[in-house]
Amino acid sequence: GPVAECLADSEPAARAGAAHALGELDPAAALPLLRFKLAIGDSHPEVGGACFGSFLDHAPEQALPLAARWLEGPSDADAEAVALALGESRKPQAFPLLRDFGARAGDEGRAVAFVALALLRDEKATAYLLEVVATGQKSPAADAVRALATFRHDPRLKQQVLDCATCRGDPELLSLATRTFERD
Repeated sequence: GPVAECLADSEPAARAGAAHALGELDPAAALPLLRFKLAIGDSHPEVGGACFGSFLDHAPEQALPLAARWLEGPSDADAEAVALALGESRKPQAFPLLRDFGARAGDEGRAVAFVALALLRDEKATAYLLEVVATGQKSPAADAVRALATFRHDPRLKQQVLDCATCRGDPELLSLATRTFERD
């Protein structure tokens, strides 16, 4: 139908919109189209991310192994788009994929993985990021603070981050945490 045709539109925003719209349709119709689009790829990472988001909504058990392959693929931009789709899915099964992606990615990929982990709103993922703040190397710890600050209006989380940064005994990181969590 018309939605399927939009997956081939010349505009990336239309292709991404079609992928989101497929998430609202009957899974029997949507999944083959999403799988096909993911197989042929797209020059714009946000389109792949949108396809993964819809695929995760319909069939997480099929989407997660596919996401793992994309996270290990040659394109950093595609991997980062998939990481964010995994985070937005709020599926706890995404935690190990995102943790491992963050551990092996470069600085930029790690920062994206940490944001995705925060977006999961999963206890294990949050505990992992707090542990990075408390004991990780300086640069990953700063990335974890910034990722957790996505939810800076959560007073309990703010206190946990400040406690971890305080325990660490690194005034620079504590200052970053304080500034990041005070922003409006």
